[in-house]
Amino acid sequence: MGSNVAPPYTNMAHFEDTLIYAHNLFRTHSVLWKRLIDDIFCVWKGEFASLETFFHFLKTSWPGLDSTMTHHSNQISFLDTLVMKDDHGNLSTDLYSKPTDRNSLLHYDSFHPRNMIKSIPKSQTHRVNKIVSDPLLKQQRTIEIKSKIQDRGYPPQVLNTIQQTTSREVNSVGHQIPFVHQYHPAAYRIHRSICQHWHILRTSYPTIEEFKNPFLPCFQKAHNIRDTLVRADIGPSRAPPTQCFLRSPTKGYISLSKLNVLKGDIIYHPDTGKRYNIDNFFTCDSNFVVYLIKCSCGLLYVGETTQVIKDRISKHKSTIRCKNLLLPIPHHFISKGHNVAQLRFQIIEQVTPPCRGGDRIGILKHREAFWIHKLKTL
Repeated sequence: MGSNVAPPYTNMAHFEDTLIYAHNLFRTHSVLWKRLIDDIFCVWKGEFASLETFFHFLKTSWPGLDSTMTHHSNQISFLDTLVMKDDHGNLSTDLYSKPTDRNSLLHYDSFHPRNMIKSIPKSQTHRVNKIVSDPLLKQQRTIEIKSKIQDRGYPPQVLNTIQQTTSREVNSVGHQIPFVHQYHPAAYRIHRSICQHWHILRTSYPTIEEFKNPFLPCFQKAHNIRDTLVRADIGPSRAPPTQCFLRSPTKGYISLSKLNVLKGDIIYHPDTGKRYNIDNFFTCDSNFVVYLIKCSCGLLYVGETTQVIKDRISKHKSTIRCKNLLLPIPHHFISKGHNVAQLRFQIIEQVTPPCRGGDRIGILKHREAFWIHKLKTL
């Protein structure tokens, strides 16, 4: 199912839709329900007995599902976040680490890509700024993160980026209007011009919060040459069939049997005598082909098949022996007094799989119509 977490994710979603969301206790007491794969964070408003009854229902309603619950009235951890509630019912968040947690950050001298190692101080600082809600506690957690990074051998110049990143993210807090446009080398001139005149909006509309902070420039990828170019269609592969030849194969039909086969690499028009060359070679196991059946009286029939050509010709012979007058070939052979031994066939063209995919059968029928019109046959 793709990712390794896809099966449990699908099963949990089905479990929620069919059992949890329809339960009366869930509808009555659940204020918040968030899930990451199989970890669930829930805010329950009510007595502990109702929560215990609901949890017992979860454990017994699905065979093979083992669940554990941790609950607390003031604080609880979820993944790397500690959620706390004060006396007034307000929620705050802090970083959470297990008691057995160790400093497992990548060492600076590790042989990982340098971009990955250089991004660790920034990502850890960003994690603190996003999770920790109290400003004083955020400073303390930043100092702790800096100490952990220093213990892993990071030089002082890298540690200085932590303080710069923290101050930059703190100063950028607020509502900003995103200015989204395609990237262009001259875009910075536009940004500079907007910044020079941004004070007009700030002074004209002092009550609008978004105008108190500078706008946020955002780039979209511009249309480039790569979007215009397409993969070259070099045509179908001309690799020969999986067969060993003692010499270079000639164009036309190659068969171990000499019966009912028109050999050669040329097709003649029945009326004008014009020649048409066959540019490939075929065998009894060729499929998706346009073929030609020639009668001893000179008439031609053009058909197509997705089957192996030897099976298709065998069916034509069978219809002649069974005297099936509803089909054109046996009707002609029976009415003119011909027999199966006088049937001759030749492969004209084979439709190979398109390079970019597509309707191969539709292409085959189009080529059949082309040869019917070209040879003026049935």
